[in-house]
Amino acid sequence: MPSYRLHYFPESGNSYKLALMLTLCGEKFEPVWTDFSGSVTRTPEWRRTVNEMGEIPVLEVDGVKLTQTAPILLKLAEQCGRFGGDTAEEKFELLRWLFWDNHKLTGYMATYRFMRTFIPNGDPHVLKHFRHRIDDFLGILEQHLSRNEFAIGAKPSVADFSMMAHLHYPSDEHGYDFAASHPAILLPERQPAEREQNPADDHDHRDRPGADADAAGNLFGFFIPRDLAIALLVGVAGIRHGSSKIGYRRASAS
Repeated sequence: MPSYRLHYFPESGNSYKLALMLTLCGEKFEPVWTDFSGSVTRTPEWRRTVNEMGEIPVLEVDGVKLTQTAPILLKLAEQCGRFGGDTAEEKFELLRWLFWDNHKLTGYMATYRFMRTFIPNGDPHVLKHFRHRIDDFLGILEQHLSRNEFAIGAKPSVADFSMMAHLHYPSDEHGYDFAASHPAILLPERQPAEREQNPADDHDHRDRPGADADAAGNLFGFFIPRDLAIALLVGVAGIRHGSSKIGYRRASAS
């Protein structure tokens, strides 16, 4: 049984992707909080010992450090036998949407959300340009999901996890009301469980096992494991490190 350590910071959508995938596959992992706002990932020591690319997340598997979220998701899908493609057509569609997301939707949404929420005085012209591009990408995804239950057809895959990661954060961070603007993206069975975030409650549920999403047949099965993934990435970090959106803003401004 592999042992996993996930280097992360709780505001990171890409960290959430890996936490969700591991949890849905029933794999336990040790969360390793990283002081991203303190610029530790820019230090020569961190890049020498953790990730030469200077990025989060990093997943350690039996002591071997893996980087770049998309290939890690693909590796986990193959290793766990879950949330990959079965046929040649499904595998192609998975790669098509995963690469599209990394280049387009996540590529722009992650930067837009960061500038809009976590740094002071984001350039309004840059934000307007990014918003325009994201509107286009969301329109593409909306049309696809109005005809398909998930990215590759009738079942969820790592392509869905990749695309939904930044979209599940609160609307005050990304500025969208998806229920009104993109209903196919946010069908009821795709919506994350709405609940008040309580770091203490999250900490109490760290050992709750992940639910089997296959039994549900759609993203409704992600509700319980999503809570666990957030508990590990947000709740625990909030307790141990005082991490929060406000705290991150302050640290970024300093």
